[in-house]
Amino acid sequence: MADNVLTLKVLSPLVLHRRRSSAQFAPTLDYVPGSTVRGAFADLYLQGDRSRAEEPLFRDLFLSGAVRFSDFLPSRGASGVLTRLLPATAVACKRFAEHSASSLADSLLRLELVNDLESDDTADALPLAQAVADLHSWLTCPECELRPSSHQRDRCEPGYYASPETHEAIVVRRRMVASTAIRRTTQTVAHGLLFSHEVVEESGLLSDDVLFRGVVDAPTELLESLQELAPRGQELALGHGRSRGFGYTEVQSWSTARVERSTLRERWDALNENARELWSRHKRSPAGSYFSLTLSSHLALRDATCQPVLGDVTAADLGLPSAAERRRCVLTSLPVPGWNAALGMPKADIWALGRGSVLLFRLPPHLDPGPTLERLQEIETVGVGERRAEGFGRVAVCDPFHYTFVQREAPETSS
Repeated sequence: MADNVLTLKVLSPLVLHRRRSSAQFAPTLDYVPGSTVRGAFADLYLQGDRSRAEEPLFRDLFLSGAVRFSDFLPSRGASGVLTRLLPATAVACKRFAEHSASSLADSLLRLELVNDLESDDTADALPLAQAVADLHSWLTCPECELRPSSHQRDRCEPGYYASPETHEAIVVRRRMVASTAIRRTTQTVAHGLLFSHEVVEESGLLSDDVLFRGVVDAPTELLESLQELAPRGQELALGHGRSRGFGYTEVQSWSTARVERSTLRERWDALNENARELWSRHKRSPAGSYFSLTLSSHLALRDATCQPVLGDVTAADLGLPSAAERRRCVLTSLPVPGWNAALGMPKADIWALGRGSVLLFRLPPHLDPGPTLERLQEIETVGVGERRAEGFGRVAVCDPFHYTFVQREAPETSS
C-alpha cells in the first residue's frame, strides 16, 4: 500500500482565516483545509514561475482531479493514526468542561427513536411519552446527577477525538497576535490601526510538537511525484501572513494509512443492532434498516439548476436509491472561500454543508441492501459532490460514534 498519509509539523504560528474579511479581528480555523495544502504543493512546484503551470505533470497533479487532498486535522504522536471529527450529534455536559469525558455521548439514535414514535400514527401515546421521558433523563449529565441542580448534556462545540475506542479529545492550542498597519509612503506605523489575529500555536522546545495529519489519494506514480516534490524535512508555507513569518510547516513524514478495523457491512450491522436494542427498551422494532452519513469535510452539492443543495438534501442528491427515506438530520451550512495559488486570485465563494453534519436514512424492511451498500462504499472511497480534489465531499458511513455509546451505556428499562 502506498504511503499516502502526510504529517505536517507547525514551525511558526499558523493563520488560517475562517472567512475572507478585512475586520480588525480575524479568528483562525483549527484545521488546515485540503485546498490550502494543495495550494502549498502547487506553490512549491511553481517556485514563482507561473509558466510551469503549463507542464503536463503540473496538470496531472493539480488540474486533472486525479489527486485528492483531505483536510488536515490536529494530531498527536508519530503513530500515523488519523484524527476523527466530532459529529454534530455529539453531546456533553453543558456547564462543566471537566465532565466532558464522562458525559460525552451521541444523540442520533435516541432522537430518531422519538422521531419514529412521533411519526407512527398507529402508536399509542404512552410509548412516546416514555421515550421522551427517557430521552430527558439520559440528557442529564451523569456527573451532575447528584448535584442539587443537575445540568444537561448539550450539543458539543466542534472538536476532534483520537479513536472510537477512547474518544480522547484533541485540543488545538491557539493564542492572539497583535500587529499594526504600516504607512506605505513613510514605512512607519499607522496611528490607530491595530489588527488582532488568532493563530494556531507553533511547536515549542518545551512542549509537544504541533502536528496536522491528512490523506493524499492519488495514483502511485503521481503520489511518488508529490513525495519527491515534498520529501521529509521540506518546508511548506500555509495560510496568511507568510511575509511576516507566519505559516511555516515542514513535512514530518509520509506513512501508510491505518486500515479501518471494521468493514462497511460490519458497521451497518452494528448500527442496526444497536438501533434494535434501543427500540426494544420500548417494546418496538425499527421499521427498516438505518444508515448514517457523517461529513468529514464540507460537502458542495448542486441540483439540476446548478443551485446549491443545503438543508433539503435527499437520497437522490447523493446517488442513493430513491427508496432510502431521509430521517433524522443535523445539518449546518456556510459559505466557503478559496484561493487559486497558480493564478494568485481568490476563488468565488461557494455554499456547502458544513463538516460534522449528519444525515440518517432508512431503507424499507425486506429491501435488498446490496445496491445501497455498493453506492455507500463508493461514496466513502471517492467522496461525493464538487471540489473533491480540495478535500470536499469526504463522508464516513455508519460512523461507530453513532452506536458506540448505546453499547457502553447501562441498559434501561421502560416502565
